[in-house]
Amino acid sequence: MKKINFLLAFFYILFISYSSYAKDVIDSSSESPEQGCVVFLDTSLSMRGFFSPSNQEASVIQKFLQTEFRNYLSENDLHPIYLSYFGSKVSTPQPLQDNVNIGDRFIYNSDSKIKEFFSSGSSNITGIFKNEEFSKYSVSVIITDGVQYTTDGFDIGKMIKTIKSKTDEGIHISLLGLKSEFDGFVFPVLTAYPAPFWHKGMKPIYIWLATRDVRTEINLKGDMAKRIKRFTEDFKIANLSDFKLTNTSMNFEVGAVTVSLSLRKSTMRIESEKSDANPKYCMVIPRPKKDHLELRLRNDVNIPILNKGSTDINTVYYKIEMNLEPEVNWAKITEYENEGRWSLSLIYDKIPRRNNNLKIKIIATPVPEKWWWQQWSTEADNSREDADKTLYLKRFGEQTIEPLYNKKLEIGFINLKIIKNK
Repeated sequence: MKKINFLLAFFYILFISYSSYAKDVIDSSSESPEQGCVVFLDTSLSMRGFFSPSNQEASVIQKFLQTEFRNYLSENDLHPIYLSYFGSKVSTPQPLQDNVNIGDRFIYNSDSKIKEFFSSGSSNITGIFKNEEFSKYSVSVIITDGVQYTTDGFDIGKMIKTIKSKTDEGIHISLLGLKSEFDGFVFPVLTAYPAPFWHKGMKPIYIWLATRDVRTEINLKGDMAKRIKRFTEDFKIANLSDFKLTNTSMNFEVGAVTVSLSLRKSTMRIESEKSDANPKYCMVIPRPKKDHLELRLRNDVNIPILNKGSTDINTVYYKIEMNLEPEVNWAKITEYENEGRWSLSLIYDKIPRRNNNLKIKIIATPVPEKWWWQQWSTEADNSREDADKTLYLKRFGEQTIEPLYNKKLEIGFINLKIIKNK
């Protein structure tokens, strides 16, 4: 009996110890970041060309950082703000006082001030992602020209591995690239004895966004895109963390009735209040509203369908396609040459009286031609012809971005109940 009691006590202590350990592991892994935003600014020599003294015309990126960046941080409640500068080393993030405008950090009285500020001979972007301050706060922002250069050169593999490890930890990362005016030296990093050369023209610069909350990431990158669009149309965004188009909705106009596909719930919602009383057919909205439209007709018809867009930026990398499920001999979907418009044709005499409901399946197919990271990339950074591109961006995108976008996605269905009028 004593032996049994001893074993019971032993297993009880073991269970309590394991429970305590498991709790500690869970608590440590789910530890919430501190409220605030840390901004890491690249101060390497290669960044100089993006900035001008106050008596000259500012570039697109400088205008944005001077005037709109503060509003972006403030209106998204990204406070307190911490600022860190990096080159070969990363400075400890320092809090900005409430009465300090971060935009003032991008105003320079003279060329000498610009040269003094952007003076680091190297740029360790990979080191930012390894830095403990990177995921310490609720949001991290990195502003850089994307050129990783340290004493071991540009190790793209190390950079890819580091960023993948962060996304595996559950950090949601987005990359925003924009073309901005550049007037300064380009510093090649691939040659043993690089010879800087002057470039005046457009050049990419990048803003990284990182957060542990997927909904925050979606909102922040959407708002960033909206604000940058006030300064330029030449910008792109890509996800580096797994995303789902199901976090959004897509709107389509069927005839004159707007429907919304709620991708998260795989349901169709009718947005319009009035039915479409066309002379050849009537698209009726059921009362109360349901997850289908009633199509009443008495002749052959062609009904236009228009893609009215989505709330998710990621849809720009896909071609939206439609087909009927199942296929029938009395209905056909035809796409117009200009993307985003279709025609639904129905042959009245062939439509059966029963089992005649239609399901229009919406599919998103990847379009590699829209993968901007390939066009913005170069394999040789000592060429004047490629001075407006970023070294190894294509290699980076092939391993971190393309696996997320290179798959066909089923979006949902537009449901039609067919009613033949006599």
